[in-house]
Amino acid sequence: MALERGSIRGFEHHRMVMLFSMMDGDNEVPCAVSNLAMDEMDHVAWTTPDRREEQFLRWRDRIEQCATRKYLAGAFEARRAPPSGAGRSLLIVVDDLVTTGATTAEACRALRLAGRQVDGVAAIAGTPRRHRSLLV
Repeated sequence: MALERGSIRGFEHHRMVMLFSMMDGDNEVPCAVSNLAMDEMDHVAWTTPDRREEQFLRWRDRIEQCATRKYLAGAFEARRAPPSGAGRSLLIVVDDLVTTGATTAEACRALRLAGRQVDGVAAIAGTPRRHRSLLV
């Protein structure tokens, strides 16, 4: 199953990402690609913000293929937990910036699927809460 093309939200300056969405049936999946990733695809040092949408459109098919692969595979992978009795360390997930909590929640999900117990979550910075937390 592949995701379908969604909408373009525009360039978000404070996070330096182009926001877009993909559709999983009736479910809209929010996505973002960094300005650095697009500049690397173009082999340029910097693209001005007013040209970001044009740049995204040029690479849209490739970006959406990558987003689909990551979504279907899960954005994170984790190693299996060691066999019981092998000792256990405290496991804290650390995120540099929490906006919606989606990245942190996906990291925790991947660790739990690998048999790990997440003991806590820490963030270096956060944005004002606009949505309900995904970390419930």
